[in-house]
Amino acid sequence: MRASACGGLLVRPRIIILVPQRTCVLVAAVVAVGVVLYLLGTCAVSVLAPARDVVSGRTVAIDAGHGGPDSGAKGKTGIREKHINLHIALELRALLGRAAVYTVMTREADHDLIEDGEDITGSRKRAELERRAGLVNASSPDIFVTIHSNSFPEPQWSGAQVFYNPVSDEGRALAVHIQAQLVARLGPNTRKARPADIYLLRRVKAPSALVEVGFLSNPREERLLSDPAYRVRVAEAIYHGIVDYLMDAAGRSQLKPTDSDGADWGAVRKVATAQVAPNSALLYFGGPTNFDDSLMPEVREVPGLAAMDAMGALTAVMHCLIAGPGKDSILQPTIPRGTVLRWVKLQGDVASVNLSAEFVSNHWGGSRAEEMTVYSIVNTLTEFAYVKRVKLLVEGKPIQSIAGHIDIDEPLMRNLSIVHFRS
Repeated sequence: MRASACGGLLVRPRIIILVPQRTCVLVAAVVAVGVVLYLLGTCAVSVLAPARDVVSGRTVAIDAGHGGPDSGAKGKTGIREKHINLHIALELRALLGRAAVYTVMTREADHDLIEDGEDITGSRKRAELERRAGLVNASSPDIFVTIHSNSFPEPQWSGAQVFYNPVSDEGRALAVHIQAQLVARLGPNTRKARPADIYLLRRVKAPSALVEVGFLSNPREERLLSDPAYRVRVAEAIYHGIVDYLMDAAGRSQLKPTDSDGADWGAVRKVATAQVAPNSALLYFGGPTNFDDSLMPEVREVPGLAAMDAMGALTAVMHCLIAGPGKDSILQPTIPRGTVLRWVKLQGDVASVNLSAEFVSNHWGGSRAEEMTVYSIVNTLTEFAYVKRVKLLVEGKPIQSIAGHIDIDEPLMRNLSIVHFRS
């Protein structure tokens, strides 16, 4: 390009391109998109690689609770827990498989782990749970998740909730991450991850969580859990909780074994300070609202209690517990309707309580509900200084479990981790 002289000044010609305003906007947008795509292309690997590296290759054991002859809880419409649990477990397996996670399933169809015709001594349920725990431990998974559906005697309780072994730090961390995703993806829920004395959570060595996906005793949640699309959403929430946990654990350098000395998360650290009169007893019942999924104490007057011998006092208090909360109480019963006390015996510091068959046959199911039923009896009777442990029997025979969640074949000690004291 040549320069020309004009009035003694050297002038360099300039080319001016006139572009419509809309064209300028379009060009700017194209440039901006190109920059964004370039940044995404250069950053995507550094952002996603850690998640891929942490999650892929891991092993997750998945247990679909109940199955076969054991239906678990049942909704008023007839839907059975075992089918809900299995569908969610299979969807979770598919999601984990897409992330290159190995999965181990305790069951993939409607059956349990005991074949028909096998000679199983003792309780079928206990033997079946032992097989589930053995199968999981043999696979040495990085984590274990067991899926269940909850139930309670009254319909107001709702919300998915996750439970963990009280002495497992990593189990608690896993439960907290899954609980957070359940709340975020399934809607408002005030429930928190809680410790629980669940057989499988104690027996499995890997960090473990029991997920109660909702209440079949709640009409709304029964409708939701009857919808296959909603069950897929539940599986997605559990999946994202697992991924969050694995990322968090990687950030803490390594997974800790569950047999490490963990904090006693959620345990009530102060003893009840209620002043109980000589002819009164402290009974434990269910909390009054959906926000109170723990046992709460109620002071009950028992005429002549102070003058009774040990056997008479324990028998009188058990009759009160079975009868349910007082007339003006806001608390909820924990003993199934129709349950009859056969007898109470005291040997040393162990109180044996013999109940009728309705204690098992009329129970509404659900892991938290089963735990509350068991420890409402244990905690009530251990209020007496001379009782340290409680043994439960049904029709004079030891039982392994009420609904397959809590192991009760041995005498049980007081458990304050399930008790909430209101001021």
